[in-house]
Amino acid sequence: AGGLPDILAANVIDGPNYTRSGLWLNIDSRIKKLPYWQQLATGHMASAMYNRKYYAVPHVVDASSIYYNKVLFEKAGLDPNKPPTTLKDMATAAAKISALGGGVDGLYFPGNCGGCLAFTLFPSIWASGQKVLNLQGTASYLGTTKAKAVFNVYAKMWKDGTMAVGSKNEAGATQNAVFESGKAGFALLGSKALGTIKESDKLKIGLVALSGPDGGTSTFVGGDTIGISATSKNADAAWNFLQWTLEDKQQIDIYAAKNFMTSRRDLAENKFALADPRMVLLNKLLVTGQSPYSARFFQTFNDANGPWILFVREAIFGSGVSKTLLAKLDSSLAG
Repeated sequence: AGGLPDILAANVIDGPNYTRSGLWLNIDSRIKKLPYWQQLATGHMASAMYNRKYYAVPHVVDASSIYYNKVLFEKAGLDPNKPPTTLKDMATAAAKISALGGGVDGLYFPGNCGGCLAFTLFPSIWASGQKVLNLQGTASYLGTTKAKAVFNVYAKMWKDGTMAVGSKNEAGATQNAVFESGKAGFALLGSKALGTIKESDKLKIGLVALSGPDGGTSTFVGGDTIGISATSKNADAAWNFLQWTLEDKQQIDIYAAKNFMTSRRDLAENKFALADPRMVLLNKLLVTGQSPYSARFFQTFNDANGPWILFVREAIFGSGVSKTLLAKLDSSLAG
């Protein structure tokens, strides 16, 4: 108590736990004095609300999508300007890329990273018109026909050898590096990767929305929120910093200039984003994207020993959807 830093950041998914635990200061009146406060990223602001008051602001906005290597597309005889618009078509294209050989794989997949897999598999379920969690976040729909159809696409890619062998144990730390090396046709990544993965003669990055097995689009809106700790003795100075990060100049010259998404919708169509069709796509996806809510999201989905990682690994690398593991997952959500 009293030992907290003046400013606390949280993953957008964990925002509700911070507010309920009383870790953040109520900054509702400060936020509502900002002329652009209603333009702040919707999912982030919903995560920062408690008892109809706001406790934090967006700091980093991240959205998941399919990255593909245009260089490998051309080598495999695929049109680099016509990426797949269904998961099944992605699997077909990945198989053609995998057939190139020489250490090239169709897909590199974060198969041992619970958070990564929620971030990139949930949107395909949403794109199919299926919810992943109930409104209270206390039960899942991961055993439904539409959810199983998503898992089955990846399970087939694994069985067919289209997915890189290293995918099964990839815990997230090296997935960007593998894609950057030019050895993978597809990767499922967040928008932040666009600002950090370097292109080369082996890699030209294309982006396309995450889709369901037969179409549709969605994205998982992730990232971080940031607030002032409830015990701060320097709340005014801390607020000055938070406000500074949201101003036009910082949002455009620091975030947008480096291919990061802005925290404000009114700045989404800035000069940098408009010059890059990949950013235009990501900004459009934010409109239909979702941020799932559950008080027990981290324990269930992000924990390296949690029930989701066991369930999804069995669904993709094992014998399919397990009712026993699904029951454990739902039990975790229910608390």
